[in-house]
Amino acid sequence: MKMLLFRFSHSESVRPKMSVFFWTLWLMIQYPRIANAVCSSYAGPAGSYDCYLSSHYTGYQWGTCVTDDYLTQKSKGMYACRDWTTYCYFQCMLELHGVLSGNVTADCACDPQQSTVSPNSYHTTLSPKCYSPSGTDCSWYSNCLEKKFPCASGSDDYGIAYGEKFCNAYSSNYNTFSSKGRLWVDAVRKCLQMALVPLMRDYTTYTCADVKSYAFNSHAPCYLKPGSGAPSFCQLPREDYWRVFWTIKGAFGSAFSNSMYGMFEVSKGCLPVWSNQLGSYIQQLKIRLQLPASRNKRDVMSVSEAEHRAGFTLRRSNRPHISLSDKYLLTDSDLRPRRIFKRQAMNDTSNWQGESTANLYFHNLAGTTADTMAKQLNWNATGVTWFAYGQAGDSGTLNVFILLADRVAYDSNYNSLSPRPNMTDVVMQAGQAFENGDITIELEGRVVQPYTLDACSDVECQQVFLNVSAPLILGQETNHAMSRKIMLFHVLVSIFFAIML
Repeated sequence: MKMLLFRFSHSESVRPKMSVFFWTLWLMIQYPRIANAVCSSYAGPAGSYDCYLSSHYTGYQWGTCVTDDYLTQKSKGMYACRDWTTYCYFQCMLELHGVLSGNVTADCACDPQQSTVSPNSYHTTLSPKCYSPSGTDCSWYSNCLEKKFPCASGSDDYGIAYGEKFCNAYSSNYNTFSSKGRLWVDAVRKCLQMALVPLMRDYTTYTCADVKSYAFNSHAPCYLKPGSGAPSFCQLPREDYWRVFWTIKGAFGSAFSNSMYGMFEVSKGCLPVWSNQLGSYIQQLKIRLQLPASRNKRDVMSVSEAEHRAGFTLRRSNRPHISLSDKYLLTDSDLRPRRIFKRQAMNDTSNWQGESTANLYFHNLAGTTADTMAKQLNWNATGVTWFAYGQAGDSGTLNVFILLADRVAYDSNYNSLSPRPNMTDVVMQAGQAFENGDITIELEGRVVQPYTLDACSDVECQQVFLNVSAPLILGQETNHAMSRKIMLFHVLVSIFFAIML
């Protein structure tokens, strides 16, 4: 039992809570050998890094000095510093790839014999606070992420355009959330920042596009499992969930966003039964319209053509894989699990990994449709907010789903003295305008034919309480309608010749 009280002096180590047997076995494992130690157990600094050889790996790799708080958060509470101190090393192979043994990959490998490298060069140029964000300081995106990746002037800006907006989105109305909702907000803000820390290591190389792609893909997992003992958004009360959804949506400013759709898709698989019923402040429209025709022919656009015209490039092969998987139980000498648990099947619906190129194309068409309708029906001025996504229909059609909500009721950043909208009236006005032919949808420079509008009271649009059809636009007749006209013409010609004869 005295062995359990032994405290290690190696700052690179992290410790497991294990039985005496496992402690004894673990103590027999060789300690990592540090080539240039710059991480103090009690002073850090966080972000500094060394080249070292750890057991169960075949070569030297970078190890980063991290805080116990970062390690705990990053590992979902599985690990902590082995000697109960504030700082310890975290090896690259685990932080970047979730790999506990074997070969060291090129992006983590280092050479301890490089004579041109001094220990001082291993200190980061950023503030140590950047490497263990609290989530409460929204300026982290501009003071840390933007300094590492100056992306604000380009199309792949995430930190200033999105990240900082998300972080600040709840400040003014923080107390409108329930106690459970406030726990969730705090944990998610921290989770989203910490998810980006591994990309900021000085020995890694990522582009602005990589950062934006990885950041958006981290949203759904952080919403579902934010850590720090906080609930998942699957456990939030109805009002908290929709307030979170529409507040985040307000930060985007566009009808469709990949991150919001990821949150929406994950929520449909985990939220309680009530989530299927939208309530009095939220409505959903389902609009069926014609897909834009090919520029050279009027046939149905193929998926490959949609992908080509969408202009999107999925970075699945380049996307940085930075995760700590719960399926691993640490066995390396410089790591220790906080708890040993039985491997079990996880009822985890957070496997949304982004949309295909073709689906993104349909979603963006849906976003254009929703924005067009919003302008023509004056939704923004009347306190209505909207979110849209699309699905390919049959016979060259597009199904556009538009969620409508009372912005005053849910968007924490929206303050208006205008009268609250009656969402039933909003839907009825949309249906009337659609039926009268007052809605004109232009996609890719061409006016497309709208067909039907359904108003639904549930997420899946199974409960329809309004169905209207739009009048045909001149020159936009369907193939079926054209065929009927041709058949009628042939019948009339046959009758004419029969009479003449």
